Amino acid sequence: MWLSRLFSGRKGAQYPKTLHNKGSGDLIKGEMKGSKTSGGFTSDFTVKDSSAYDFLWTIKSFSKLPADNESKQTSGRFEAKGYSWKLILYPNGNIVNGQISLYLMLSRATSHPTEAVFKVSYELFLFNQKTGSTLSQKGENLVQVQDEMGFRNLIDLKGFKDSSNGYLLNENCMFGVKIFQVVPIQTNTECLQPVEKISHEYTWKIENFSKIDKKKSHERKFTAGDYLWSIVIHPEGDQKSDIKVKGKNMSLYLYYNGSI
Repeated sequence: MWLSRLFSGRKGAQYPKTLHNKGSGDLIKGEMKGSKTSGGFTSDFTVKDSSAYDFLWTIKSFSKLPADNESKQTSGRFEAKGYSWKLILYPNGNIVNGQISLYLMLSRATSHPTEAVFKVSYELFLFNQKTGSTLSQKGENLVQVQDEMGFRNLIDLKGFKDSSNGYLLNENCMFGVKIFQVVPIQTNTECLQPVEKISHEYTWKIENFSKIDKKKSHERKFTAGDYLWSIVIHPEGDQKSDIKVKGKNMSLYLYYNGSI
């Protein structure tokens, strides 16, 4: 069962690759090993099966991160399922304060057009450093490149900071992600571009009208306002004409054929 379908799009935003100098942590791929202390495990505790995750991210010196809800930390780029991704952390929530917000961002999809849409199935994790277990939530979203998908309330900040829960020990914590499936969605796209009012006159003079083929349509193309147009006539009416008047009336159309 999917627990959430929330995602927030930030199309085209640019994020720094790493923020280690500000205490956001280390990028870790593979097994993590450490030692046991009286207060539980250190930040470098052992992940028993690191291959079960596509990416592991340790955050160090958590209390030094900015506390406002517009502050976010961004992981380095990692590869999974043939695409590039990043994890996004809001240490004090991105919508409501007092919670941990964690998102997965589709960073790059080089073999697809920029407007492509993808169906992404994934799971985000927060590790319990005392027990080795995880708090996790699954999601499935339709996204484009640079969109963020995930959970605005992965865990309440108070419960996260309570050392007895094991999520934040010695100012360190760890997040992970597993991406199950990425499916490109075929969609019809359209671009709407407002234009200035067009004022244009065009005259099509037809010589020897009585001699043209009355059973066929005739077309004359012209340009106006950087756009291509055409006038089409059916000398004896077109297929839309009432059968009672077909052959007695002429049909006249103006068509828009796109920009030049």
